[in-house]
Amino acid sequence: MICIHGYERDTDNSYVRRGRNEYAREDPIHFRALAYFIHHLTVDRETPLNILLSRCYGARSRNYLKNHENLAQLTPDDLKSSFAYKFADALVRKKRGLQLRLTARTGALAFNYETGESLVQSEDAILAVHEFRRLRDEIAEIEDTNIHERSISDFMDLKARFAVVRRRADHTPTRRKYGKLVYEFNGQDVVGEFGVKITNKYPQQTLLRE
Repeated sequence: MICIHGYERDTDNSYVRRGRNEYAREDPIHFRALAYFIHHLTVDRETPLNILLSRCYGARSRNYLKNHENLAQLTPDDLKSSFAYKFADALVRKKRGLQLRLTARTGALAFNYETGESLVQSEDAILAVHEFRRLRDEIAEIEDTNIHERSISDFMDLKARFAVVRRRADHTPTRRKYGKLVYEFNGQDVVGEFGVKITNKYPQQTLLRE
């Protein structure tokens, strides 16, 4: 298991937090640097290496505003643009012949200490957070600059939409068995050998096989 922080807008870096209060800071770790580090921790092996990437938005593509629950929207380029894919791809390129199976999630992550289960932020909540920020900024701009240029009814409709979105915009991960992608490199399935395969776990669906 690799536990590291991440953001939906950054698919190149993960982050390590240290210090507290006024001394708190975040240091970025590029996916190639992480692959280099893990490369030196692993030994040559005949069995597949299994990695659980415990990182918020690890499987989310650079097109982070796409609905990742609607799998038909995700192109091969989208799937290959996530931090999880780029890290795994860099690792197997450094360690030729390595069979790798890595899992990652599309949303923010939490851990249920009573059941031992991972909890994931829902897609609706992720997209609502971005809509909430957009509406908040639009309302602030109107109030600060041109409130008299908008009709009262339009402004009240905007604030009503803001109130609805605000209730949906929840950062708290609550979903079980959700948003999990499996990345496999240099493996074999019923079709034969493959270089890379990406599978959606819930429900089971192959998204990419090359």
